[in-house]
Amino acid sequence: HPAVFDYVITNSGLCGNEPVDILIYFHSAWNNRGKRRFLRETWASVKTFHNISIKTIFILGSPKDAKHQLTIDFENVVYRDIVQGDFNDTFKNLTLKSALAIQWINTHCMQTRYVIKADDDIFINVFKIIEDLFPVLSQRKQTVMCHFHKAGQSVIVRNPKSQWYIPNGVFKGVKHFPRFCSGYVAIFTSDLIPLLYRSSFQSPIIPVDDVYM
Repeated sequence: HPAVFDYVITNSGLCGNEPVDILIYFHSAWNNRGKRRFLRETWASVKTFHNISIKTIFILGSPKDAKHQLTIDFENVVYRDIVQGDFNDTFKNLTLKSALAIQWINTHCMQTRYVIKADDDIFINVFKIIEDLFPVLSQRKQTVMCHFHKAGQSVIVRNPKSQWYIPNGVFKGVKHFPRFCSGYVAIFTSDLIPLLYRSSFQSPIIPVDDVYM
């Protein structure tokens, strides 16, 4: 099915057997080494808090040649925080990164309490999230917090030449997307992960990863 992938790099032991408070995962292009380094050294650092367990992973696809793969391998040897899928790292495959991340968390880090999904080019005030949002989430189940687009606002592109092309068989007879979260950041309770994983068996892969999630 579309959500089962082979891994190039797994890091299956990253979360270990200990409790995890927050797992942050980033969609990152293979060549965004500088952005990943910045995130590791700033707000997404696993050393940000002494009393809160934070784990960080970067979701990558694969470059086209072995020389570039070696640079990823070396980066992973140093940081051990890369999860890489066996598919081309392209814009159209952002959705595959979403599916890969859910698959990985469902298999290797279900002890986390909360999951933060983010792009690698944004800044998040994680202190405010912990202070203001987590107390709310702690009282809820199967909850996601995000900037969402209302149903009927976003037009479904049917032009095959567009990078956001959606085939006629997907959302058949519909002109607008249903409600969905913007992809740059989303915060959700970990009990959503198994539901998202199971739904990936029925959900077609589309090039708009925000809508896919």
